[in-house]
Amino acid sequence: MTGDTGRGGRPGARRAVLAAVSAALMATALPATAAAAESVPRWTAQRMTGSVGSMHVVTGTNNRGQVIGWGVTPDAEWRSFLWDGERLTAPPTLPDGSEPQFQAINDRGQVAGYDKLADGSRRAVLWSADGRPRALGATGIVGVQDLNERGQVLIDRRPHQRDLLWDGERLRTLTPPGPDEAAAPTQGYQLNDRGQVLANTYPRLTPAPQPHPERTFVWRDGASSWVPTPPGTGEEAVVLPAGFTERGLVAAEVSDPSDPSGHRPYLAWRGKVTPLPPLPGTGYPALSRRQDSVNERGGTVGTVYDPQADKLRAVLWSHGRPRELGGGSGGDNRAVVLNERGDVAGWSVTARGVPHAVLWRDGRMHVLGTPEGHVSSRAAFVTDRGEVSGTATSERGDVYAFLWRRR
Repeated sequence: MTGDTGRGGRPGARRAVLAAVSAALMATALPATAAAAESVPRWTAQRMTGSVGSMHVVTGTNNRGQVIGWGVTPDAEWRSFLWDGERLTAPPTLPDGSEPQFQAINDRGQVAGYDKLADGSRRAVLWSADGRPRALGATGIVGVQDLNERGQVLIDRRPHQRDLLWDGERLRTLTPPGPDEAAAPTQGYQLNDRGQVLANTYPRLTPAPQPHPERTFVWRDGASSWVPTPPGTGEEAVVLPAGFTERGLVAAEVSDPSDPSGHRPYLAWRGKVTPLPPLPGTGYPALSRRQDSVNERGGTVGTVYDPQADKLRAVLWSHGRPRELGGGSGGDNRAVVLNERGDVAGWSVTARGVPHAVLWRDGRMHVLGTPEGHVSSRAAFVTDRGEVSGTATSERGDVYAFLWRRR
């Protein structure tokens, strides 16, 4: 399970949601309203401590309670970490590598990422559950995008190249469908346990413009097919992936210059397209675009813009129907990820502009809060066990990784 960058915002602007930033919490959750106080679950917070300094960023978690990320040491060096439930530990290195970075983790405890060679180039690496590193044969890469339960690794080779899948034995190139895209660069977005890759093409600068600026496709074992788009989508439309599931349900967004509404989120499955509309009285629906923002039950999360209140409202779409997640204290609400039971993690911003980590469960917002000595927090991951991981910012401006669980 890994993090990615989400988006969404007010008209005329995109407000990036940093996938890596997450949440902190306090020992007891604060009620969203006085009436809900008695039914709000209680939570415990645990700071992930170790020797990786401060300025933590959480980049992945699994259902075993392990968390990966990176931090800045007192010497201003970036260091990756694995939280094993008791302490933060640094990744072991290969003899000819340095500065290893964890970027994706699965439920088996395998971790994928990269290290650096003597010339400074990055090399894809897979660490076994007991910490043994293995080079995957891909060098000069940007990093690792995803890791599935089969131990397959999605490798990012941008810019202007085609991404790779390490299938457990060899490296495979992500090739889009159709002769028109023969030279188009590709970017892998997400990998499921069936070995399917959700990917997209992106603009080729030379020798000539490609017919479609960005289009989304699904690749598996050398074959690929385009993800269908809503009726009326123009030739110049940009189609961006937002996530997909084991059964092949795809969430995507189309941005069409010929469409006055801007961009439209939708679901696609077995050739059928289901639009994801805004709530009544709102506009600009935007998906989280995080890898774990779509679940097998057909749910996906994001935001809509409320022009009357001038704020963002968190939304859960279930089989295409929007439902406001609710709660909050005057500012924006951000829904970032959800698990298979339907828990949604994110944050709620106060009227003064301060974010606090929250979890929506069974129709209620639970304010996970900000620990003593910290001023703000954000939640970025929620496991199927209901554990939430993320970060909180201290009064000094340091950012620390936290894990919280229900009592």
